[in-house]
Formats: sequence, C-alpha cells, structure tokens
Amino acid sequence: MNDGHRAPDNLTDRGVGLLIAAIGLYGVVSYAVAQHTREIGLRMALGAAPRSILAMILDRAGVLVTAGLAIGLIGAWFFGAAIEAFLSEVPAHDAGVFALALATLAATALVAAGLPHAAQRQSTH
Repeated sequence: MNDGHRAPDNLTDRGVGLLIAAIGLYGVVSYAVAQHTREIGLRMALGAAPRSILAMILDRAGVLVTAGLAIGLIGAWFFGAAIEAFLSEVPAHDAGVFALALATLAATALVAAGLPHAAQRQSTH
C-alpha cells in the first residue's frame, strides 16, 4: 500500500550525507591552512624547502583530522546503536560504510590541506 511516502533510497541518502560532511570538512581544513599563510610565506622567504612546508601543513592538519575522525567514529558507533530501532532495513553498524566514510573524509582533508599550499606555490613562480 502506497501512502504517499517514498521508500528511502539508502545509498543516495548516505551519499548525500557523506558529500555534505566532505564539503564541510574541506571548508574547515582549508580555512585552518589559510590561517597560516603568513607563517608559510615567512618560512619560504627564509629559505625553507617547499617539501618541508607541505610536510608541516599536512602534519598539523593530520593531527586535527585524525582526532576529529576518531571522535566522529566513536560518536557514530554509539548514536547508531541508539537509533537502530528507527532504521528500517539498514544496519546501524555497517563496517563497509564506516570505512568508506572515513576514507572519503580523510582524502578530502588531505586535498584540503595540500591545495592552498600548491596554489600559493604556483603564484610565487
């Protein structure tokens, strides 16, 4: 019986949620990197190697992103258990979904941390 509600397309809903999270993460990480523009410029002016600057940026971003992903994973695990009764035909603890989400968000953070540095390096040459 169709009561006017559509059956949720779980893959699409998950994909949209992951896309929104990736866009938000990209914005936060790129903003955090942009806050260090003066420091990066000073280090470059003093002769620091571009590779060492990129390593510094990725190290700082990596610590923040790793902590955020760990907290998010723990929160998703516990909240998944709490809302499992409301989910229909969707397991709350799907390891594949967790792995895909973590990999996607980690890759997004890596790109967000590296792109401002690459753009700045291109503008100086």
